[in-house]
Amino acid sequence: MGDSVYPFIASGNGIIDWYSDSLLTNHIHTGDTLISNETNAGIYHYYATVFDTVYLCTSSIKDIVLMIVSQPFAIASNDTSVCKGEYAFLNVVGSINSSFIWSTGDTTQQISVNPQTDTEYFITVSNGCFTPAVDSVTVHVWPLPQAYAGADTSICIGDTIALTASGGVQYLWSNSLGNTAQIFVHPLINTNYVVTVTDSNGCSKSDDVNVTVMPLPVVSISGDTLICEGNSTQLTASGGVLYLWNTNATTPTITVSPVTNQTYSVIATDANTCSNTASFIVQVHNTFYVSLTSDFAPLHEITQGQLITFTATPDTYPRYDFFVNSTLKQSGPSNIFSSAVIDVSSIVSVIAYELGCPSVEEDVNVKVKVLPNAFTPFDGDGINDIFGKDLDVTILNRWGEEIYKGVEGWDGKYKNNNVSPGTYYYTIEMNKGTSNAQILTGTINVVAK
Repeated sequence: MGDSVYPFIASGNGIIDWYSDSLLTNHIHTGDTLISNETNAGIYHYYATVFDTVYLCTSSIKDIVLMIVSQPFAIASNDTSVCKGEYAFLNVVGSINSSFIWSTGDTTQQISVNPQTDTEYFITVSNGCFTPAVDSVTVHVWPLPQAYAGADTSICIGDTIALTASGGVQYLWSNSLGNTAQIFVHPLINTNYVVTVTDSNGCSKSDDVNVTVMPLPVVSISGDTLICEGNSTQLTASGGVLYLWNTNATTPTITVSPVTNQTYSVIATDANTCSNTASFIVQVHNTFYVSLTSDFAPLHEITQGQLITFTATPDTYPRYDFFVNSTLKQSGPSNIFSSAVIDVSSIVSVIAYELGCPSVEEDVNVKVKVLPNAFTPFDGDGINDIFGKDLDVTILNRWGEEIYKGVEGWDGKYKNNNVSPGTYYYTIEMNKGTSNAQILTGTINVVAK
């Protein structure tokens, strides 16, 4: 380089011409010797031909190469920074016709490196003529952010949960869920969420969080769906470990006494703190009434041994219980009860049932006239002087002869004469001409004064 002069000498039988291009369009010299005045580093081509003056022909072109080598130099790329795990691309600008060797062993002008810590890389440029040139570039390695998506967690199906990431200045959640540190999700199945956290150096790292979706408890309530007005029933909830009723009770079993149809609900919470609800309707059968009468209404007076029939209304209930002096005598679907065995001053009552609920008890007082087994028609005291008054009575003597028949009552006479003291036989026709017709028979003693 510099002021050096580079001579080129050609030989041949004839005239030698020099050119600067291979097409021989730029003639620069004629003669055996060409002096090149080039001083800059580079590769230069000169082309020579020989014209034979004897045979009048031109030789083939001869390419003569001049390579001027400069002092080698190396200019490495500027120091740079990368995030840990990333590649940095390094290059060097050096003198031409030189060789390159990096401290990594690479021999190209551009290389890629993946340092794990801050590293200085050296580049050596040499051309075999001068002292090699050396430069270096430092790659600073930024640590990755401490990305944290939060601890794995669980929710109850149907709930929403907040996920909060930390460790950076920018956040990007998977599945386009958001670009903020906190997002709200409500998965229906177990789901993994990934967040990419970027710090102020532009370095990124990902973390994930698992959200386990717990099923809701299956809650149920058992108990009576129908109760009678004034009664209580127990309701029992199942499916949880904690309970809260709409009555504010917190036990699995509660006792309720609704006066009208009522809906009861409970919130049950299981061991996973998941809650579900159930409801239960208790219907209340209102108090109802029946009427009771007899075929001897309104006084309900009968003669001892006489058949009496009681009728409860309405007749639409599936069950009727009839009692005589609190003793059950008949139970079933019939609303009619008949009896000829009614004690003196008895109380006959009835209770009807519908859907298992009893009616208000209805009763009647039955007055029973007792037929005496003896009477004193001749003592003149006016007491116990008539037998069978207001009854259709027939009196027979011991020979079967009819001595009295009527409803006024027998006064102990036959054909206006006092009968002899003794035993006589009677028949009494009850409910004559009706479907409840009945004949009572017995004996009556006539007692003298």
